[in-house]
Parts: sequence; structure tokens; C-alpha cells
Amino acid sequence: MASAVEPGTYYSGPLQLIRIDDAGKCHLQENAASILNQIQGRLAVVGIAGLYRTGKSFLLNRLLGLQEGFEIGPSVNPCTKGLWIWGQPVQL
Repeated sequence: MASAVEPGTYYSGPLQLIRIDDAGKCHLQENAASILNQIQGRLAVVGIAGLYRTGKSFLLNRLLGLQEGFEIGPSVNPCTKGLWIWGQPVQL
């Protein structure tokens, strides 16, 4: 497991907050939780949920104004299994 990040440090990309193992058990990823805990003030959450291969990552990338961000793959294998966050605050 990755170590906690330095205070005031963000990551400019997607981070997995909750990892789901092969047995279906959820695991909190400490590095992402540490970044989330640094955010001061009010926070709004944009959540996207749905069946696999329905454009969730594509939509999040468009909301962020990015061509690349959350991984988009050509296969039926999931690229973003679990719960993911953007690694820094974003103003929409």
C-alpha cells in the first residue's frame, strides 16, 4: 500500500479511493484518502455509476475538460473498478 502524501500535495490524475479485491472485499487506499482529507472548506461530489462499457470514464474526462484522465480501454475488462477520485480539487 502506498504511503500517505505530504500535506498540501495533490495528484493531477485519477486515484483509486476504494479497491475491490477478487473476493469482493473493499479496501481503502490510504494515499487517496490522505489527499481527500486535505481539502478545506465546502466540497461537492460528482458521481457517475452504471454498467461496464457505458462511457462513465469518458464523461468524467469531458467534465474535467480532458482528452485523457480516467483510463478508457478498448476491451470489456474494467479500467476503473472500485471507487475513484480526481487527485486534486476541481472547479466546475
